[in-house]
Amino acid sequence: MREIAKGTFTVEFSSIMAVIWKRIKDTKSERHPYKCLVLLEFLLREGNAEMVLTQIQNNLHLVSALTSFRLINEYHVDVGMEVRERADRFLKFLRDEPVPETPASRPAASQSASAPFSAPAADDAWKSAVTWNAEDDAAAAGGGRKFNIRIKPTTAPPTANAVLGAP
Repeated sequence: MREIAKGTFTVEFSSIMAVIWKRIKDTKSERHPYKCLVLLEFLLREGNAEMVLTQIQNNLHLVSALTSFRLINEYHVDVGMEVRERADRFLKFLRDEPVPETPASRPAASQSASAPFSAPAADDAWKSAVTWNAEDDAAAAGGGRKFNIRIKPTTAPPTANAVLGAP
């Protein structure tokens, strides 16, 4: 995508945009319009934003049409929902409206530099119960051999009705 963004500053600009507008009109695949919307957003941020924005304004009807994009696959399921959502988000981006961030739209390195690690998730609570012995360290240091790890449960007080099926 960076190479395409660099191309928007050269004479290749018109051919890049022609391919984008051709692909955005594709009604046989949901991936082409979706990827074009992602690319247009990227080009606005990293490419020749002024010329890209002019092109988008000239072809805004194509982007707006994607908000009602429907594609039924061979199983009679509408697979165009992602395209519709991305088109709505893109139009809001153009209007400078705040867009709620979804887990899929967050970049992988979204943590700040001041706090690179966060608190452990609830799913990782079991990791605090794992303990290592000196012999485990020796097995790990041997190199090439399998780890000999034993998970030792923490001592918890027994419950009154711990037997399954007991009343």
